[in-house]
Formats: sequence, structure tokens, C-alpha cells
Amino acid sequence: MSTRRLRAKEKPPTCQLLYYPAVDNRAVPSMRTDYASSRMFGDGFGLDYGFTEYVLARVFPGLDLEHSEISPFFSKSIAQLPPTLIAASGFDPLRDSNRAYAKRLRESGVRTWYREYPTLTHGFFQLTAITEAADAAATETALLLGELIRGAESPSPETTVPRTR
Repeated sequence: MSTRRLRAKEKPPTCQLLYYPAVDNRAVPSMRTDYASSRMFGDGFGLDYGFTEYVLARVFPGLDLEHSEISPFFSKSIAQLPPTLIAASGFDPLRDSNRAYAKRLRESGVRTWYREYPTLTHGFFQLTAITEAADAAATETALLLGELIRGAESPSPETTVPRTR
């Protein structure tokens, strides 16, 4: 959720569901340095370095990629964000930044659930008709989102890293 939206005092969402989110959008060399998953899965796993660099250059031309509107990981304060469910993939260059963001959310007092699907790649949500693991991940996250929306007590956030099917 945008910090600008919070400042504008618009009604915040009840919760947020983030599938393999790009929360740290710095240039690829920084990502390779800071996150092992970026080094391991940056080529051949669906979200390749070349594509990432292409998208960043076109979507954010000349902008500071560490700005909080582009990379929410670098927001000064995230404590006011709604309960958050992050669904990450094991074979994803974004995996470690997703883990770090979930940790930061928790440390800021945001109710956070992190689900990591170790056998899946970035973009698995688009593979639900092809692979049973992707379908199971989509089903599980949809059910948990429903619980969050209804306000039901969900499993303890601390018990959700990593998750396998």
C-alpha cells in the first residue's frame, strides 16, 4: 500500500495479499550483492536479470529506485500497513527480499503471514492449471485471504516460514 495513500487519509484496505512482490527494486547488481536468491535464480527461472533491467528502465526511467513508492522495503515507517500475506516462491530471485520484507513488517508490528512455496518459480500463480503445486498454493493463499477479510483468527504468523505442500 502506498505511503502517499496513507498520508492522504484515504481508507486503507482491510488487508493485502502480495504474490512474490517486488519490494526492493534497486538495480540488479545491488540485488545480486544483497540477496543470495538473486544470485542463484536470476537466470533461467522466469524472472531473468535482463528482463528485470528492461522493466526497471522503462517503468522508472531516471528515478531513484530506493524511493519508498518504488521500493516499499525502504519506507521509513510501515507500521500502519494492514495485515499482510506474502506468497513467495522458492526458485525466485525475489525470494530473499520477500523474506526480509515479511520480517520487517513483523518487526514493525504489522500482522504478517509469509508463505513460501519451495518448488515453485516466480509467476507460479499463472501456472495453476498446469501444476498441482501452483494450484495448491493459490488455493491456500485465497483461503487465508478470506479469513483475513472476514477477520477470523488465522494461524500464528510466526509459524508460516517456510511452507511446503
